[in-house]
Amino acid sequence: MERPRTRRVEDILEARRKLAPVLEKDHESQYSCDVIGQPHEEEEEEEEEEEEEEEEEEEEEEEEEEEEEEEEEEEEEEEEEEEEEEEEEEEEEEGTVDTVEDRGEMAWR
Repeated sequence: MERPRTRRVEDILEARRKLAPVLEKDHESQYSCDVIGQPHEEEEEEEEEEEEEEEEEEEEEEEEEEEEEEEEEEEEEEEEEEEEEEEEEEEEEEGTVDTVEDRGEMAWR
């Protein structure tokens, strides 16, 4: 007759063998997440870094846009000045603009 105590030990050992793969998986999952639904510290740090990078990229894009707008405004101003100069030159050629000499002659008359 087998002793009941030995039988219990054998049953326990058999149960452990059957549960070993399940326990291993459970043990590994503890490393990825402390509490279900809450990210591990490393994941939180990665998310923070990604957010910081996104913010930096947005700031750079805004700065680039501002620079482009300033350049466009400067170009427009230069174009306007050039147009005004061309108009003045055309008027001088046509004789419609009074030059300093013309004004002086008109004053003498």
